[in-house]
Amino acid sequence: MMQKDVYDPSIPDGQNSTIKNPISYDGTGEIGKRYIIPARQGRAVRLKKNQSILIYNTKGNQVCDFFALIDGAGSEFLSMEHTRTS
Repeated sequence: MMQKDVYDPSIPDGQNSTIKNPISYDGTGEIGKRYIIPARQGRAVRLKKNQSILIYNTKGNQVCDFFALIDGAGSEFLSMEHTRTS
């Protein structure tokens, strides 16, 4: 018998406010501000040329599923899958 308070990723819990809590109206974050993203959620962030983002994982092993796009250039992208070595 499974405990109710144990998370099972195969069972949807119906709770994910990713779309309801954007970084900002246009996806541009405030420089120097720390954003906390709850587990099993995601956020889109816009960066300008020469800007960078730091991602910290304070719990667990998987930091993120990462995907980057160049605005207006759909054929240029980067993801975790594309950065793995063989």
